[in-house]
Amino acid sequence: MKNIIILVLVLFLIGGGIWFLLNSEAEDSIIPEEETITGTILPAEGEPTPEEEAQTTPPDSEYESTIQEPDEQDECSTDEECETGYGCIAGICQLIACQPDCVGKTCGDDGCGGSCGVCEDIYLCQEPICQNGVCIYANKANEMPCGDGMWCMNGECVCQPDCVGKTCGDDGCGGSCGVCDPIYTCVDGSCIIPILDM
Repeated sequence: MKNIIILVLVLFLIGGGIWFLLNSEAEDSIIPEEETITGTILPAEGEPTPEEEAQTTPPDSEYESTIQEPDEQDECSTDEECETGYGCIAGICQLIACQPDCVGKTCGDDGCGGSCGVCEDIYLCQEPICQNGVCIYANKANEMPCGDGMWCMNGECVCQPDCVGKTCGDDGCGGSCGVCDPIYTCVDGSCIIPILDM
């Protein structure tokens, strides 16, 4: 009987030890939840702290005040009021690829593929020529037509005589295309013998 009691106690102790070991292993296998870390988060190496950013970044109102509107800083009335490379377009200095140059010019190229003006052909017997941006006029060659039956002679429009097909009569300018012999009569620019009435 005594031996039985001792055997039961031994089995009880062995069973309790096994239960304790199994329970300890189960508790160790449970991964604990991450603890919430409170406090200041340090920035990565080389990055500014929030305090440093606050010192270097100006307030919105101060930043906006440094921006100048084009209408306020670039208003103009002539190209001369704008910086080099800028032209006055619609009252505002705007960047242009090419700035026309017509200073002292009345005609010719403006340097940007445009024109500074055209010489008008107001003198009928003079040819308008643009030289170095200035209009000059040279006499056309003599006997060049200048309209209304006139032609150029020494830079002036004069009447152009018309004696084509004529041997006599008016040349259209108050002159004569020729005179017939006494026995002939000039009819429509031709000398003919008059027919005598019988």
